[in-house]
Amino acid sequence: RLIDTAALYQNEADVGEALASSGIPREQVFVVTKLQPLDHHGEKGSSGDKVELALRTSLEKLNVSSVDLYLVHNPKGGNIIEVWKSMLRVRDLGLAKAVGVSNFGIPHLQGLKNAGLEMPEVNQIELHCWWQQHEIVKFHEEEGIVTMAYSPLARGQRFSAAGKSVLAQIATSHSKTEAATAIR
Repeated sequence: RLIDTAALYQNEADVGEALASSGIPREQVFVVTKLQPLDHHGEKGSSGDKVELALRTSLEKLNVSSVDLYLVHNPKGGNIIEVWKSMLRVRDLGLAKAVGVSNFGIPHLQGLKNAGLEMPEVNQIELHCWWQQHEIVKFHEEEGIVTMAYSPLARGQRFSAAGKSVLAQIATSHSKTEAATAIR
């Protein structure tokens, strides 16, 4: 079981409530949340306290003591080197079991590497059969970064209403839905 949420989605409190009322032991649910771009900078441009404060706020809303994976939601907030150092620090504090990034391209990842920093454990990117992103997936493999897909169904915008797409034909030939076929 995996729950992927984010401060930006404004649903962490709801997720926390659902986790608490589910009756499922916490260790059986892999919880992912993300640092929003607004939290990349502190009062004087540093990120350290802001990243930790943002994660502690998320933990409180989620009603958990740590998350399994904490991601930088995207690089658009800037200050990436300092933010990444802060992400590693919150992991070392035990507030997140693992840290990674989301929506980072090869240049962003290369920047972390060039700065001599530990590489992210995960990069969550949009990935599906219509957008396979071979170049970045290969880079991940070379650097030991796990590729985590989001929108594996392309937000449902590519399915054929008439059932005449190549995907629909493949799905039909295997007695599967288009969605099941796209995920496989």
